[in-house]
Amino acid sequence: MSTTSFDRLAALLERVLRIGEGNIVQLSTCAVVTWWELRRIVFNLLLLIVGLAAILGFEWIMNFAIPPGQDAEEPLGMLVGAFVYAVLANFCYTLGWVSELAWRKRDPTRARRMGIGAYGLGLVFSVCLTTWPFWYACAFWVLHSLNQSFWN
Repeated sequence: MSTTSFDRLAALLERVLRIGEGNIVQLSTCAVVTWWELRRIVFNLLLLIVGLAAILGFEWIMNFAIPPGQDAEEPLGMLVGAFVYAVLANFCYTLGWVSELAWRKRDPTRARRMGIGAYGLGLVFSVCLTTWPFWYACAFWVLHSLNQSFWN
């Protein structure tokens, strides 16, 4: 049987993050859901910390790009956006264990490996996506600076 990228990622995550069970074992349905739900706490805390840093970075950079007294984003819009993002991130997180349970019907051991890999990839993707406000502000500042230097 060939080794897939999910298998390699699962093995790496087991060794580095200790998120696997050592030897991949077949878990009951309840144990799979519990495995995912216990890690949801870490997932949400990590997204909260990264999200707050991204928003603070966004606000700090935008202070240099827009005139004093103007808001880069409506504060209420930022709060609503953060809430909607959190709900959608957790919905997608739930799809992780739902998918693992669906994969179990064909091959429970492989489903466990794919679940661990999906957790790792989803965590990395979510953290990167959560930094979007910061990168948006960086791009805005660069374009704003280029525009000012071009027209002045």
